[in-house]
Amino acid sequence: HYQKMRTFTLNTPVGEIVLPETSTTHQFSIAAEYIKNHTPKESTLLVIPEGIGLNVLSERTNPFSFSHLLPPDIELFGERFIIDAIAQEDLDYIAIMHRPTPEYGVPTFGIDYAQNLALWLREHFTPIEVFGHIPFQGQGFGIMLAKKNRTK
Repeated sequence: HYQKMRTFTLNTPVGEIVLPETSTTHQFSIAAEYIKNHTPKESTLLVIPEGIGLNVLSERTNPFSFSHLLPPDIELFGERFIIDAIAQEDLDYIAIMHRPTPEYGVPTFGIDYAQNLALWLREHFTPIEVFGHIPFQGQGFGIMLAKKNRTK
């Protein structure tokens, strides 16, 4: 049954991936193409709380030492450590991806966990594009791309 649902072809730098055709796969694909075509090739991207596949498909490097920032990561290292580590990176873009985490008992990034990190990100990055719905607003899947605020 699952194989019959796989009708959406995603062309990647390493070959084709055939996935179920859903609004999530479409928005993910659109976001990856947009990032690939509208950001400098050498720019960096951190996907929060999880979504390293977006780095792969957009061909943008994640310079951060974490590939995801799920509740166990936040609890283990602490928000202050993570904020300080992100602040030290020469990070160009972040993508906030709708990735609920009910399996950890705290389902929503920036609301149920990592509130200080979410606030810090809002202060240091400016949204430039939304693919699908605004993440974590209860509407459904979406990705928000934001650019780092540069001081002159």
